[in-house]
Amino acid sequence: MLYDFVVFLDTDWEVTDQKNRQHFLIAEMARQLEGQSKILGVERPICPLTGPFRMREKFIQRLQGKRGLRRAGVNLHIYTPFVLVHNLIAAKVPGVTLLNRRLLRMLLKQVLKKLDFRADNLISWIHHPYQLEDIGLLNEQFLVYDCYDDYTTSEQNATLRRDLERRERTILERANCVLVASAELLNARRKTGNVHLVPNGVEFEHFARIREMESTTSIRSSPILGFTGKISPRLDFRLLTRLAVKHPNWTLMMIGPMENNRQLGRNPDYRVFAAAPNVLFLGSKPYGALPIYMRPFDICLLPYTANDPVNVSCSPLKLYEYLSTGMPIVSTDLPAVRPFNGLVRIARDATDFEQYVAESLQETDESLPQRRLAAARENSWERRVKQILQIVDSTLKERCP
Repeated sequence: MLYDFVVFLDTDWEVTDQKNRQHFLIAEMARQLEGQSKILGVERPICPLTGPFRMREKFIQRLQGKRGLRRAGVNLHIYTPFVLVHNLIAAKVPGVTLLNRRLLRMLLKQVLKKLDFRADNLISWIHHPYQLEDIGLLNEQFLVYDCYDDYTTSEQNATLRRDLERRERTILERANCVLVASAELLNARRKTGNVHLVPNGVEFEHFARIREMESTTSIRSSPILGFTGKISPRLDFRLLTRLAVKHPNWTLMMIGPMENNRQLGRNPDYRVFAAAPNVLFLGSKPYGALPIYMRPFDICLLPYTANDPVNVSCSPLKLYEYLSTGMPIVSTDLPAVRPFNGLVRIARDATDFEQYVAESLQETDESLPQRRLAAARENSWERRVKQILQIVDSTLKERCP
């Protein structure tokens, strides 16, 4: 039996930088299911009260009809609905959440009818505990919960954290299939039933083409240690500061947007790091152009704080992107990185990290780049989606033999 998919997105579809797991999975799933199933990606709704202030550009585009229903592929559409009140505000006013749900259900059913979806054979797909209210909107026959972060641990506010925990417990009870991105997430949720480990992946060819680009090594006087991703408090700035200060001949190139600027500003290690003359912040770059900016790297860095609960349970996208370049990689001791020990130099502390960077700059084993490339190929988004579709198919057959 063939099913169509309604995927409730937790970020906007047309982002040009920092694409996340859901973008890659959904785009690849649409490609593999072309001619069989249709997919609708539903962005976070716009609220007419808070929208003009919190997401002004998106609000104006929606009014202009540019962010309504649009095609993103042969069998993939994206839709941005309206709701009456922002969901967090609605939760504090009796009855408003119900009104939001009724409006959203009406709008979505109109879209599904227009796109000729299989209304009696729908799979809903959510990514975050805040999407609890989206369950059951369309009387779906099957629910997928794709958990790729430890959302409860990352929330600092105790009240909000308890609410997230309550929401996730409910989702885990109701989901027909749960996907998790790391072994730590699997261990924490496996008792709920149908839970499957599906780590992050990579668009291998996108990053492997770096090796075909012209090298700029001959015109540089110092090695470049590179990082791509959010510049956030999750990074170990004490470690990074040590590299920058002790080795002024090393250039540390940081590519990505700043996150939690206020918290970063209170971190003395970050302030010293940011002021170092051999540290370059290039800001956000379009995903499509990332290989161009990464080409000068001599070493790729994964400098996350190893004892941060969020880092412990994550599956770093950039790990697979780095492997696809074939370049040397130095990482802190993260559980998701350990299976790649030997391809990645994994440091137990700052002293190890510094030593491994120095070793990587002298790397002579000519087999390592090819072994990294082979590992990256084994972790492509194409393989991840094939795994997911097999999981969904087998679960459906168990339910409806």
